[in-house]
Amino acid sequence: MRASGNQKTAVMILNTSSSAIDLAGWSVASSRDNKVSLNANFATGATLEVPVPANFFRKGGGIVTLLDGQGLKVDGATYPGTTGVRRGWIKVD
Repeated sequence: MRASGNQKTAVMILNTSSSAIDLAGWSVASSRDNKVSLNANFATGATLEVPVPANFFRKGGGIVTLLDGQGLKVDGATYPGTTGVRRGWIKVD
């Protein structure tokens, strides 16, 4: 999860595989069932910044899931709550 001074919110994805991945039809989803569609050719070793809406992350923390074109989980990560975080900062647990 990333937030800057202007409150831009995004999910960062890193391709650690040995080949490029076509992300057409893939999505990232939060534990609130908010989904953001992906449509990119994701090169080996590349990082993809996926802008998400402000309500994508729950204040109490949750799970972000990467879903393939069939809606199957490829990967996921938990994120901490925002309690005790100063504006413009990211809380890392």
